[in-house]
Formats: sequence, structure tokens, C-alpha cells
Amino acid sequence: MMFSALCLTTTVLFLPWITALADPTAASDGNAALKYWQAFATLPKFTPAESAIIAECLTAPLDDTTQEVLKNSKYSLRMLHGAAAIKQCEWGMNFNEDGVYALLPHLAASRLLTSLACLRARQCFQSNQNADGGIEDVLAAITLGRHVSVDGSLLGLLVGYNIEYRAIETLAVALPTLDPKTIREVKARIDSMPPFGTQANALLACEKVTMEWFIR
Repeated sequence: MMFSALCLTTTVLFLPWITALADPTAASDGNAALKYWQAFATLPKFTPAESAIIAECLTAPLDDTTQEVLKNSKYSLRMLHGAAAIKQCEWGMNFNEDGVYALLPHLAASRLLTSLACLRARQCFQSNQNADGGIEDVLAAITLGRHVSVDGSLLGLLVGYNIEYRAIETLAVALPTLDPKTIREVKARIDSMPPFGTQANALLACEKVTMEWFIR
């Protein structure tokens, strides 16, 4: 009897924690960057040929090599979707300490991850079986572009522009196949995303966070 009570108590206490582990993409309050970093850390090591395919995500053939690339990137893309469900994103870059020498590893990783998302979205649209999956990949990529654009650097803003451009180009090809209701829903979701950064705000942010470094 005591053992049964102990098991029940343990289940009640730890079930929420176990559930969270089972679904790492569940939307929650917090910092999206934490999930983005997990996505970046679990990206596979790509061969030069695979990297070339990813770089040409808008036009690369959707052949067996591409299928293998996407299969091996499945977990990272899953974490991308989890991060996109969180509005707040703080990258934790220490510009005050490092100034213009601060490294921005999340930018290259964001370009790579969103290229994979666009590649998989094309696959979904072309198959005519999973348009919803393609839309979700595109929207997740756009969200990461928005998050990158407000990282406090001008370079982040430029990378954000590039990410959103490629995501929109990916979606544009599929628009003629989507029904009006779906298009309206996509537009509403884009309108509700975190705002894109601006050149003025990026310049002011750079000035603010690096001023102490310049003075020193």
C-alpha cells in the first residue's frame, strides 16, 4: 500500500517534467534562443556536396541526397519549430565586453537552419501531400529571421533580411496551390509574428552596447 502511494506521488510530481521532455517543441514562456542553440548544436556535419545543396535551397534538386540531408536534420528542425513558438528571444551576446570583436555564431547557424527549413518546405509543397508542413517550416524560418534581426547588431539585421527573403520565395511558389482560407491564415500568422528589426534601431543598439567598449 505504501509502495503504491509512493508511485502515485512520484507520478504526480514528475509527470509535467516528463511531458515537457517528451515534447521539446511545446510552446511556452521563456527565451526562444535557448531552443535555437539546441537546434544549432544538434545540426549534422554536412559534406561539401550536402552544404552546396543547402546553400541552393531555393533551386536544389529534391533527390535522394537531399532527402538524406533532411532526414538527418529532423531533430534540429523540430527544435526550430519549438523556438518559433516563443516570442521572446535574447541571444545573450556580450557586446559590452567584446565590442566589435564579438563573435556572432548564431547568424551563420540561423542561415543554415532556415535553409534546411526552406528545403523541406519545398519538398512538402512538391509532394502535394503535406502543404501544412511546408507552411509551418516557412513560418518557423521567418520567425527565426525576425528574432535574428533584433540581436543588437547591424549584421543580424542583414541576415534577417536574407532569411525572410528566402522563406518568402519558398512560400511564393506554393501560393497558387493554396486555398484562399489558408492564405488568409498564413497572412494573419505573419502579422502576429515578432516585429522585424529596423536599420535605425539596429544602429542605435550597436551604439548603445558598444559605447563602453569604445571608451575603454
